[in-house]
Amino acid sequence: MFTGNWNGTITITNVKTKEGKKVWTKRPYPEKVDWMYGLSHFHLQLNYFPKRLENVIAPTDTRRRPDQRALENGDMTLAAEEKNRLENRQRAFRKYHASKEVEPEPRYFEKWDNPSDKQMYWRYKGNYWEDDRKNKDWSKSYDLYSHEFPEEVKPFII
Repeated sequence: MFTGNWNGTITITNVKTKEGKKVWTKRPYPEKVDWMYGLSHFHLQLNYFPKRLENVIAPTDTRRRPDQRALENGDMTLAAEEKNRLENRQRAFRKYHASKEVEPEPRYFEKWDNPSDKQMYWRYKGNYWEDDRKNKDWSKSYDLYSHEFPEEVKPFII
């Protein structure tokens, strides 16, 4: 039997002998945790973006977000400006797609209705690892973070 919780420890207990063994303990928060928005070591690692990945991961990867980078570097003014710019960029693209009556489709995922629980999920449909990342071909991906707009979207800029 497993007992415990995600923010403490996990113990496996033999139900017959009642002997338990601690199998996982949460690491303590990093130093200056308040400055890091209360993120754990695990959460901080999720956004780690070493130079060696710059030419490997898609330009749409959230580790490239300029607002996040500015926030992590402690530049709150730039982070707020970038967040606002990215949101306005999203609005312009949304208005452009609405004017064409087109709903953008995720490139690597598809909706999937799980027959066992009747819930809708997103299921990986391929192409990222097998093709695009392998060949470093991002030509079919949106440019999410740049300052440039395609000509057809410019009329929708706020």
